[in-house]
Amino acid sequence: MKYLPLLLLVLCLGCAEFFAPNISEVEIELLAPQDSIVTNANTIQFLWEAADQVEQYRFQLAQPSFAEIETLLDTLVSSTSLELSVPEGAFEWSIRAEHPGSESEAVFRQGWVDQTPPLLPVLLSPIGEDTVSGAVFLRWEHADNLDWAAVTDSVWVYQEVDSFLELRVRRVVSEQETLVEGLAPGNYAWFVKSVDQAGNVSGERGEEFVVE
Repeated sequence: MKYLPLLLLVLCLGCAEFFAPNISEVEIELLAPQDSIVTNANTIQFLWEAADQVEQYRFQLAQPSFAEIETLLDTLVSSTSLELSVPEGAFEWSIRAEHPGSESEAVFRQGWVDQTPPLLPVLLSPIGEDTVSGAVFLRWEHADNLDWAAVTDSVWVYQEVDSFLELRVRRVVSEQETLVEGLAPGNYAWFVKSVDQAGNVSGERGEEFVVE
């Protein structure tokens, strides 16, 4: 009988695995952040749906990706959310359900933290007090390579009236050009600033022109 307590202990150690439900077919639904998100947020909330019979989840966060890991966070949590500060750059994250003796397939998403504002746009024409007649074709380009991210530009056109600048045109465009019609003769200034996909805003750059 002196071995009975030891036998019971050994049996109980296997009880959790023996009676735990098989969760290998469980599918985890990711809620946030959305896949391929581009954000300038200092912290990101990772959120997923609770799954039946699941008490713990394996959360992993890799930078820049699981295929090319430079940093990795690997933790087991019982909640369905986690708020983390993610350094700037690409990241990939995954969730899977875990129980003694079984685990679900991991689900993956990726994203990008971008906290760097675009460079000042380069104004191409009109510049240097150019004189134009009729419609004015404003053109500029981005100083940095932003082909990978969606960028919008805000454009302002002001007319000089009694030594003050009065707003005549304000537009938000996705191309680096816009046609402005109907400007009265006079002296004008125009400005452009860029906003990238993450919401970072450049400074603004301006030039002058004259409408005959």
